[in-house]
Amino acid sequence: MGMFSESHIDRLTSPSDLASLIELHGAILSLSDFDTNQLTYGLPDIAFVFVETVVWLSQSVRSGSWTYFESTPEARVNALLRLLEVVAPKELVEQYRFGATHWVEPGQLAVLDRWIANSERDFDAWLCDFIRGNKREFRILIA
Repeated sequence: MGMFSESHIDRLTSPSDLASLIELHGAILSLSDFDTNQLTYGLPDIAFVFVETVVWLSQSVRSGSWTYFESTPEARVNALLRLLEVVAPKELVEQYRFGATHWVEPGQLAVLDRWIANSERDFDAWLCDFIRGNKREFRILIA
């Protein structure tokens, strides 16, 4: 059996739990194929969406969304935005797009930062649903 069985993934994502999301995030970051020099870290799309969304939200909570958008290559931001448009709730996509568009005006991002701070539980729930909906792909990746 690999690092994470399907039942272990189920336990980690039911109910939504930030600590469990961080455990899964760490497992993906520790993959030998994970490469920060590649646009999507050399990960399949679903794993990239999960990893980069967690990075965006975590960094935004800790030090403001401006720091995420300032430090993330524009091509990576655009790659995540394209994928979020397909898989994420509309409001999350709109907020990410707002940050990507307005990051050069840090004062504009105070609204985004408040939205993120007030939506943490919703993010955790969506990320857990996203993982459960792609459980087979995540299992293959981290097995």
